Amino acid sequence: MKKPPLLTLPLILILLIFPSTASGQTGNLFTTQKELSSSMINQVYSDSKGFVWIATECGLSKFDGNKFITYKHSRTDSTSLLNDYVRTIFENGKGELYIGSLKGLQRYNYETENFTDIPIVTPEKKIISAHIQDIKELKDHRLLISTSGHGIQYLLPGQDTIYTANRKINVPVIINAAIETTDNCIWLATESFGIYQIYPDGKIVTYPLGQTTIPPVTCLCVDTQGNIYAGTNGNGIFMFDKLQKRFIPIMDPSLANKPIKVLYMNSPNELYIGTDGYGLRIYDTLNRKFKPSNLVSPVFDLQNSKIHTIDKDNYGNLWLGIYQKGVLLLPHKASNFIYWGQNSPYFNTIGKNCIMAIFQDQARNIWIGTDNDGIYKLNEKGEQISHFIHSSSPHSVPSTILCFYEDSKGDLWIGSYMQGLARINKETGECNYIPLTDTENNQAKRVYSIIEDNNRRLWIGTMGRGLFYLDLDTYATNPFPETRKDLNRLLQQKQLPNFWINQLYFDETDNRLYLGTFGGLCCLDLNNMTFIKPFNEKFTAANSIVSSILFDKNRNFWLGTSDGLNLYNARTKEISLFTTQDGLPSNSISALEEDRNGNIWISTNQGIAQYNAQSHQFISYTNDLQNSEFSRGAAFTNAAGEIFFGGTMGVIKFMPNQITKPTTLPNVRITGFYIHNERVNKNTRSGRYAVVEHSIYEAKRLDLCHNDNSFTIEFAMTDFSKPEIFMYSMNQGTWVIMQPGTNQISFSELNPGMYILRIKAKNHSIESVVKEITIYIHPAWYESSWAIFFYILLTIGLLALIFNQIRNHYRTRQKIMEHIHAEEINEAKLQFFINISHEIRTPMSLIISPLNELIATDNDKERQKKYILINRNAQRILHLINQLMDIRKIDKGQMHLTFHNTDILEFTKKLTETLSYQAENKQISLQVISDLDKLNVWIDPEYFDKILINLLWNAFKYTPQGGSINVYIRRGTDEDTESPLREYVELTVEDSGPGIDENEMENIFKRFYQVKQTNHPSGTGIGLHLARSLVLLHHGTISVENNKDKPGCRFIVRIPLGNSHLTSEELSTDKAIDVKPMETIRPAIEITTAPQQNEKVRAKTRYVVLVVEDEEEIRNYLNAELSSYFSIITCKNGKEAMEIALRQKVNLIVSDVMMPEMDGFTLCQKLKHNINTNEIPIILLTARTLEEDKLNGLNLGVDAYITKPFKIEILRATIENLIKNREILKNNYKGNQTQENKISMNVDDKAPDEKLMERVMKIMNENISNPELNVEMIAQEVGISRVHLYRKLKELTNQSTRDFIRNTRLKQAAILLTEKNKNVSEAAMLVGFNNINYFSSAFKDFYGVPPTVYVEQYKKNKVAEKEQKKEE
Repeated sequence: MKKPPLLTLPLILILLIFPSTASGQTGNLFTTQKELSSSMINQVYSDSKGFVWIATECGLSKFDGNKFITYKHSRTDSTSLLNDYVRTIFENGKGELYIGSLKGLQRYNYETENFTDIPIVTPEKKIISAHIQDIKELKDHRLLISTSGHGIQYLLPGQDTIYTANRKINVPVIINAAIETTDNCIWLATESFGIYQIYPDGKIVTYPLGQTTIPPVTCLCVDTQGNIYAGTNGNGIFMFDKLQKRFIPIMDPSLANKPIKVLYMNSPNELYIGTDGYGLRIYDTLNRKFKPSNLVSPVFDLQNSKIHTIDKDNYGNLWLGIYQKGVLLLPHKASNFIYWGQNSPYFNTIGKNCIMAIFQDQARNIWIGTDNDGIYKLNEKGEQISHFIHSSSPHSVPSTILCFYEDSKGDLWIGSYMQGLARINKETGECNYIPLTDTENNQAKRVYSIIEDNNRRLWIGTMGRGLFYLDLDTYATNPFPETRKDLNRLLQQKQLPNFWINQLYFDETDNRLYLGTFGGLCCLDLNNMTFIKPFNEKFTAANSIVSSILFDKNRNFWLGTSDGLNLYNARTKEISLFTTQDGLPSNSISALEEDRNGNIWISTNQGIAQYNAQSHQFISYTNDLQNSEFSRGAAFTNAAGEIFFGGTMGVIKFMPNQITKPTTLPNVRITGFYIHNERVNKNTRSGRYAVVEHSIYEAKRLDLCHNDNSFTIEFAMTDFSKPEIFMYSMNQGTWVIMQPGTNQISFSELNPGMYILRIKAKNHSIESVVKEITIYIHPAWYESSWAIFFYILLTIGLLALIFNQIRNHYRTRQKIMEHIHAEEINEAKLQFFINISHEIRTPMSLIISPLNELIATDNDKERQKKYILINRNAQRILHLINQLMDIRKIDKGQMHLTFHNTDILEFTKKLTETLSYQAENKQISLQVISDLDKLNVWIDPEYFDKILINLLWNAFKYTPQGGSINVYIRRGTDEDTESPLREYVELTVEDSGPGIDENEMENIFKRFYQVKQTNHPSGTGIGLHLARSLVLLHHGTISVENNKDKPGCRFIVRIPLGNSHLTSEELSTDKAIDVKPMETIRPAIEITTAPQQNEKVRAKTRYVVLVVEDEEEIRNYLNAELSSYFSIITCKNGKEAMEIALRQKVNLIVSDVMMPEMDGFTLCQKLKHNINTNEIPIILLTARTLEEDKLNGLNLGVDAYITKPFKIEILRATIENLIKNREILKNNYKGNQTQENKISMNVDDKAPDEKLMERVMKIMNENISNPELNVEMIAQEVGISRVHLYRKLKELTNQSTRDFIRNTRLKQAAILLTEKNKNVSEAAMLVGFNNINYFSSAFKDFYGVPPTVYVEQYKKNKVAEKEQKKEE
């Protein structure tokens, strides 16, 4: 047995002052091992933002509740600390933090986390380096800077420089501290001259504190009554006596001649005094006496420490700067958990080994069983009585103790890990070992639990050897069951899970023994000594390690296992399982104890929890404990209700009623944000984004680029406490519970987007306010919304391109197929035409030859005209046949040209002379224009004339009357073109026609292609194709373009000069041939524009027939054939025909379809829509033979559709029948269209249609001048729908309602203009037209002439009628 050590006098004094029952702060000592940069602490300072700053001799540290951030001087960084020796810290009223170091003064920037120098400048503008000792803010907001070597200095508000000229008072150069009192006096603590008092007027009073020597004054303080205290270095503490006007010492033996380092008013009446090596003292300023300190730290002995600085943070936590040790944090709330163990400076009497068992005997001695350190015997105050250790003696205690038990006789039994069961002598520690032998004579060495039943039997649970019992009267031991057979039966029936018994519990009420094993729970009924099922089949905790068993006062059964806490409710018979999800600090349960209030206390491997019997909730305690990992079964509750839990670091004891539950938790704040392990501040950039706008501690939003999508965020409680757990949630998701002690979250490879991170703390089931911060990870430029929009557009564009390509491919294929099909059709056409041409040439020869003979022999002029007409059209057919034959020769490669050296100017001029008659007849100017007199070109005259003739005929076809056709000939050179067209002659045929659509130009030279122009006669589509083919055979080019700045188009032909490009077979050896003048092309029938009176043919009838035909020969032929039957009027196009029909009376119109200016279909449409002309019969005489053309004409209202060629007799008969039938209709029905007789007449006939027209005309007459007169007004007044009104008017007048209103107004206007002599404006207003221009336009469309011309014609007709009457 080891003798207890003698208690030294200091320890006795400590124990007297701080008894074991006293509460103390949990405390936390920060040292250089993990946190601080130096243990040489100069000052601890708490700022308004909740940070605690530590000034040391090797840097400045900032504590944010999570960790210390250390700032040091860097030669390469001008914004770092001036010097690592930091002496003082101060925050002014604006929240600006100032740092005083060995080299000067600086201001700290919270947002950028760097420092700004504040230089001290002399009048000579020199910057001096000063050792800053102390900083205070005066009432006028100046900063009073105490220095060592430069006295005091002032920093004025709003300035960043200290000017020594601002100091006008001379004081000692070394000032250690300064204060300002309510009377505006400044008190200075000097190094060698005592204390200086500076009055507001500048007066100085000095107070030496010593009689012989003046000690250095280290600190000053003012209490709430205005008393001034001064601490000295070696002479204790002084207080200023206001009556005596001097400082008097505060007499205390413990502080006499002691160095005082800091004075701090902890409360209105408590002055904390920090000494250098003599700990902390408390002075009651109200009662003027010292009092014992109630500050107890389980981690540090405060009584002999060097306390150089004291401060309180915003939550009342006390911070002590202990020189050469570190910084001690004492929470504002005392912890009622008392710690015994190696880390306690006061109660460290149980060694350093793990506590495996704990027990208090009837004599109130506390027995502590350790792992490999024997047994400690303590009194109830925690004082060590004995320490029994294992030795070579057979009666020494085991080295590792697993359990204690005191039987009913008062004997103390111990279970060990290797020596089995023993009864110990409480005084000597000698052990009497009792062997335990199983059914196979094996010794049980590991005893885990001991319990006594009502029959004075001691039950022993062993590890691996099963259950034993000992008779306390005979001390005989037996295994249970006693035979191997019974044991095997129990194992097979699973009534006994296994031999590994961890915990025994005896229930006196039911006389049952409960066994907790490594395989679950089982129950032994001691009444009949059989195993039974406990409570419920499900309540066995199978496959779990049962560590503790407890029946509470309400007979609820609690079972602690490795998987959580099980509860069998005796009233409801329900089974519950509690885990960390319910508030437990861990699922591994070590021990269970019940307090006097029925609350269950649970020790685990991560702390202690309380199950509240009233609220049925768990409250966890982890941070208030010096030991949080507890041993299995190491628990005990003494007679006073005090609970003991043993663990790896010692013993925790407490009175349950003194453990209070907090009601609120402080806030969570962000303390750090790291990207790639780099701390973020205001200056940090993430790509092109500023991560935070202000300080990270105040940040509500963080902006990151896509590359910085992995980061770590740290947080802490604002009161520096350590909650049980932190929880976080991302984007309103479920709350994630973090591991206890963890206060940072790391995220990796987050996708771009907006993230809302919420964090909260939980302690004792109380949750803090949620801290929310937004983290926005900006997408890469190629993932931004603009880029996505661009991708969408690009995708759409690509799809459109693909679709377009497919469509183009399809169209190209269609065009190729169409081209092949067109070529096949053209080939078929051409082959058909060639075949038919061979058949036609023979009959044509038989027609032309006899016809020429008749022309030569018959002298009758009338028959000669017909002969010439027949001959000319026969020649046209023959010419067309020859062109087809030429094209066929070219396609077959059978056309061979013979080139002659020909004067192209003379050739062209003679060719154009053959067309002079056509030019004169259409009043077209035809000229050959060239600057050259002569130009010889190698051409084949026989075929080249066909080129010019086709181009000129094409020009004549589209050139209007009075236009011009010019043929330009020039010589040119093109250096960019390879021979033979480097030197060329260019012939340009230019007309003044309508030009060619740009879309038509690429097709105009194709075979059988016809330009889609309905206003001009179409050709065969052969001429231009033949011209192009012949130009190519001449090694030339042909192109077409529209004229610039004038109407018309031009065909440009280029032929090479010289003959170097021709072969010898193509060249003719003959001299240049002369062009034989061709016969002038003249019409077969000529009609003079002014025939003689005696030659005029008198018509058999008075009916007027208007012939509309653009072909002059057809027009002349019709005139000649019909003039003896009708009065014939001829015109060349629809436009002229419309003017004639509106100007004079016409009985019938014969019209072609394809004409310039206005075609026949358009003419028909306009005539039928005008009430002045819609009764005129129309015959369409055309070469368009398709059924759809005929149907189109009939739908437009034509009376007959005759195709060419036609018989003149049929045409004449059709004209006579149409005129005759129209006359019959006029005789049967008159007046319903114009309604002129109803404008102002009264009608007696009351037929329904007449009544309707009468009502309509009445409304028209009454509102003729009203511009608002419209269809709706008439329909409403008449009393029928507008649809029915339209139908009836269309039936009766062949006009729509709107046309009927307009035409009636125009007829009334005509009457007003002619009969009432109104001018145009007046007439328009009287008939309801507000717009004069619109009236004139509508009048012209209706009558064919403007109103003024209409009036003039009316007057001329009146004069002519009068003269005719006079002649009659």
